[in-house]
Amino acid sequence: MREAHGILQTDIILRTALVEGLRRLRSSDRKFFDAIFANLRNDALTRERYGDQEIARIAEWFCGGDGKEAVDVPVFMSYRLDELRFPCITIALMESTEAEQTHGDVHYQHVESVPLDDIDWPPIAGPFAPEQYAASSGLMSIPASALGDIVPLPGMWVIDSTGAEHLIQEVVDDNIIGLIPGTVADFRTCYLKGAHPRLTQTVESVNMRETYQVTAWAQGESIYLTYLHAILQFLLLHYKQELIEGRGIERTVLSSGPFGIEQQFLPEIVFKRTINMVGYVRQIWPKKFVETIESIDQSLVFVDDDADPISTEGDPTEGFLVEQN
Repeated sequence: MREAHGILQTDIILRTALVEGLRRLRSSDRKFFDAIFANLRNDALTRERYGDQEIARIAEWFCGGDGKEAVDVPVFMSYRLDELRFPCITIALMESTEAEQTHGDVHYQHVESVPLDDIDWPPIAGPFAPEQYAASSGLMSIPASALGDIVPLPGMWVIDSTGAEHLIQEVVDDNIIGLIPGTVADFRTCYLKGAHPRLTQTVESVNMRETYQVTAWAQGESIYLTYLHAILQFLLLHYKQELIEGRGIERTVLSSGPFGIEQQFLPEIVFKRTINMVGYVRQIWPKKFVETIESIDQSLVFVDDDADPISTEGDPTEGFLVEQN
């Protein structure tokens, strides 16, 4: 997996986590409702009035049944309050700030290879059709006119008509190359490409401390907000590892606000309750791209004591330099 995966869109990640959690809750055959509201059944003071009968009512309200349709609970971004439908859930990213000051934004893996899909890899010869090709031996004869000044070398690639890549294993003659014996492919239109480009990129990152408001809304009876708040809290806890922290929002901490009435919708009675979630996000980005050194060409240059290094001829006892390119 690439390290430099960019700036994490955490509000979208959180919304999709809640949408998926609601979907799983509806398809759970109501077993999750027994877990969410188990205290109503187990507590001595709530068992008689809010026990199994109330849990069944909650599951019927949320999932439907006995001729009743399931309640729709859409998940909105909070800036679209004009489109709210109740009950619903809204999400707002309230703050995103660097968690600590560092001397440099160095990522723990500071260099990584650039995926080939991100690199332009043009052909150096072609298109051409081989003069001859023997699948049993893998030997292919390339028209000299197609090569021009190009000299085939092991490590280069032949791209066939379907786009498949075939590595040149050996070069028998100026225009005769060897692929893996037994290679069968459509070589009617081919291209010759050099070795795969090699680029690396330096990687930087910072840790961000982010605060979100996840608000449950309900209209009419206030008890529905009590149900929805409990369901929302369950989703944020139950799927914390898989759908939230496992997707980049780490070390999350929840806190709930007070139960209230939203004044802007009066005279309609709309209730809301907000869960504040604090989490940490690592934002990672590529700094710069660098070509990888693939080989070193070195040669001996003999040096005259009284002259510049202009020739490889002379007395080797007079000394030499090693040049590297």
